[in-house]
Amino acid sequence: CPPKYAPITTPSACAAASAHLGIANTPEHDGDWFAGEPVVCFVSNVDSGERLGNAVWPSTSRVNSNHWTSSAWICAYVGTTGAPAAAPARIPDGSRAVVSDSREGAPASRYPLYILQKINVDRCPNRYAAVATDRECGAASVALGIAYHPEYNGDMAYASYFFGVKIVCFASNVREDGRVSDISVTRLNSNHWSAAAWVCERVGAS
Repeated sequence: CPPKYAPITTPSACAAASAHLGIANTPEHDGDWFAGEPVVCFVSNVDSGERLGNAVWPSTSRVNSNHWTSSAWICAYVGTTGAPAAAPARIPDGSRAVVSDSREGAPASRYPLYILQKINVDRCPNRYAAVATDRECGAASVALGIAYHPEYNGDMAYASYFFGVKIVCFASNVREDGRVSDISVTRLNSNHWSAAAWVCERVGAS
């Protein structure tokens, strides 16, 4: 990896980084298939022009040692510390947070990149905005550890058209104490009822 960056070596971090970069993660290809080489997160089948998805086989990520000539390592920004900066797990107005901000120059922040708002609160707290795109909803869901179900995306009962309800990324079936349940999943839709919690992304200064 270049200066101020380090290899990603865990499946969870690889999945989060891949979602952030818009790369499909294939954990079924994780392993150590070429002994002696570093086991790192990388994307496969990158063409000579450094383009993804332009080869015979799709470009996907995994944590493995079989990174051949058409592979590219995925690296995390570590600054001068040698390790990704950590942030607190909670903020005053949110119930769940993640520390996955690996962008170059991103300072350590007490405001995590993504949070899960309290249930039945149709807004995001100060310094945050609702996640409102399919790609970002997927990335935030991976970072928060909640399964993303894009097949549930839409505008249920045309609520945004008739009632002005916002179409946002949210987690369903969240408990009153803010914890997700075994059946909680995320989606991008307008049917965020009383047991739903908006997914919010940090904006502006950290």
